[in-house]
Amino acid sequence: MRQFRILTVATLIALALGTFQSAAPAGAMNRLTVTTTPTYLYFGNVIVGITSPTQTITIRNTGSTDVTLGMITVTTTTATKEFVLKDVKCINGQILAPNDACSLAVSFKPSSLGYKSGSVNILNSESATPTVVSLSGYGIAGTNLLLAPNFDLPFTKPIPWKGDPKETLYLPKSVDCSISVSPLCSVRLRGTSLNYAQSFWQSIGRAGAIGDRYLFRLSSRARGIPAGGQYKVEVLLMNMYNRVVGTKVINFANGTHGFQTVTGSITAKAQYSWVIFRFTLQKPSGTAWFDNAQLIYIP
Repeated sequence: MRQFRILTVATLIALALGTFQSAAPAGAMNRLTVTTTPTYLYFGNVIVGITSPTQTITIRNTGSTDVTLGMITVTTTTATKEFVLKDVKCINGQILAPNDACSLAVSFKPSSLGYKSGSVNILNSESATPTVVSLSGYGIAGTNLLLAPNFDLPFTKPIPWKGDPKETLYLPKSVDCSISVSPLCSVRLRGTSLNYAQSFWQSIGRAGAIGDRYLFRLSSRARGIPAGGQYKVEVLLMNMYNRVVGTKVINFANGTHGFQTVTGSITAKAQYSWVIFRFTLQKPSGTAWFDNAQLIYIP
């Protein structure tokens, strides 16, 4: 009993003097004040040599004092820069007040087949080690299924691109070799006062199965394209009875702009026999150029 009393008194003295130590949770004395959303980016399967759509990272100061951002860098496991920063709105020396945030984007362009990994490293004034966002994706093989995808002369016959309306649209007469992304030419479509749809399309026969996936892409430049109507690229899946069993549409921006590239993907939800790649302009005025068409089966 006497020993118990001595320990109790000693404990009380320690508490009174403030010398009693308790086990604090790990990291309680060094809370992370710079956080990212998300903490991990996965780009999935990307065709070798093709740039993926960007994914955004938001950097936020979750602490109670200002934080100064340092250098933001990307590291990869290969010598090639397969993960690239884009649209960076967080700069070296930028001060984030409590709850302030900024953003940046990352794209993935595999240079070879296989699994790829890397990280975005964010230095800041509150930590000796960077905040890290992990990156990963797979480089896969892919072949463009479209013929004459760059619209460069000369065309082989039969010409794979069909015009609609066929009475007025013929590919060789719509080629403009003064403006292009590809080495030589692009296709030019002009809006008409009658405001009817003008399209070029190409069909590929396939013994298609449920779950098949395709990546498609097209670049376009615009001058004076008004709102309304159609200014788009699309992929359609059709069965043996010429019925549409799947479709994906990507619209281009109206107005005036340089070549912009849009990317889409489509997954088959039914068996199909044909894949149709089509781009359309239906406007009362304005001019659009199209180039670098891609349709790739994703294995």
